[in-house]
Amino acid sequence: MISFFKNDIKMKIISMTFAFLMWVYVMAEVDPIIIRDFSGVNVDIQNMVQIKDSGMTVSPESKLDVRLILRGRRSVMKDVEDETIKVYSSIKAPHVGKNIMDVQVKVPEGLTYTLIPDNSISVELEEYVVEKKKIDLIIEGNPRDSFKISEVNINPQYTFVDGPKSLVDKINSLNVTLAVSNKKGSFNAKSNVVALDDHGREIKGVGIKDENVYVGVGIQKSKEVPIELVLKGEPDEDYRIKSKLMNPDKILIMGNEEEIEKIESIKTIPLDIGNLANDKKVELDLQIPENIFSETKKIFLNLDMSKVVVENLYISKERISYIGNIQNLDISKNDIPDNIKVKVAYLEESNKKFTSEDVEIFINMKEPLENPAKFKIEYNTPDGLEILEIEPKNATLGLEM
Repeated sequence: MISFFKNDIKMKIISMTFAFLMWVYVMAEVDPIIIRDFSGVNVDIQNMVQIKDSGMTVSPESKLDVRLILRGRRSVMKDVEDETIKVYSSIKAPHVGKNIMDVQVKVPEGLTYTLIPDNSISVELEEYVVEKKKIDLIIEGNPRDSFKISEVNINPQYTFVDGPKSLVDKINSLNVTLAVSNKKGSFNAKSNVVALDDHGREIKGVGIKDENVYVGVGIQKSKEVPIELVLKGEPDEDYRIKSKLMNPDKILIMGNEEEIEKIESIKTIPLDIGNLANDKKVELDLQIPENIFSETKKIFLNLDMSKVVVENLYISKERISYIGNIQNLDISKNDIPDNIKVKVAYLEESNKKFTSEDVEIFINMKEPLENPAKFKIEYNTPDGLEILEIEPKNATLGLEM
């Protein structure tokens, strides 16, 4: 009987040992212990709001991430994602400069961890600043040929940036880039605001209150047209306008395509030159039609006046040229006096003394007046010489003498 019980105990021990070994085998093969390495796990500073309220923030030079090694059963580890791992800390008695904080880790139950380098990390705090800055628009490309940008509106035009003083101080501009290549009509767009340094490189690590802005761009048909000077009145009778210099003398206008095509010139407001005898420099507004846009609103005008010289020149009838005698009239028989009196005017400042040799007299016999034998005496003069009167004005040819 005693021998039976001894044998039963041995069998139980053997069975338990076998069962344990089988369990170890199953666990090792079916649900083994594995190790996972998580690099660059961010450390959440839980009192960051209070630190910013104290006028401080983390310096961009500080490294706020750790390496975490997890160890545990595969059945537990399979559900572990980055967001299930919580690495956090608080900075006690924060101050500008170096601060040491103890890192805490929260992982799913059944896992163990190792922090690298260790459970304490150094954090550098610096001054936290907020500044208001203007947003600049950068236009890329050009609209379609003969179309121009007439206006640009950005909303908002200013925004606030915040962050470590060392980064905010590096901001040279806040830029919004907008492509207009081959556009031929107005449009609106939502664009991202980017902080850039002096070298045009993006600055990361700063906050921008308005990360996106709305841009309205007016693109209209464009056309270059001359400026038409409008004068009223007459200068002093002894003076004439020697030259008119407008700057600019052409402008670029923009607007609805149909309306733009109708415009051939842009007029100035009328300028009164009544009894004007002296040179005049003046700024004139332009009469730009409604709904037509131009960056040029005014022009500068320089009027150069000169005294007029008036005198009589006498031209021998022998110098008359007869053109197109289709009626075969005897031109030797005429009522033309020996000398034709020509009253001329020219500017004193022209520095040229005109003579009768400068005037060409001719009769176009293809164009008779009311009488088939009566013709107008015509003339050609050089630049700067004006004919005021000519006597006689007409001549009759082929007379019976």
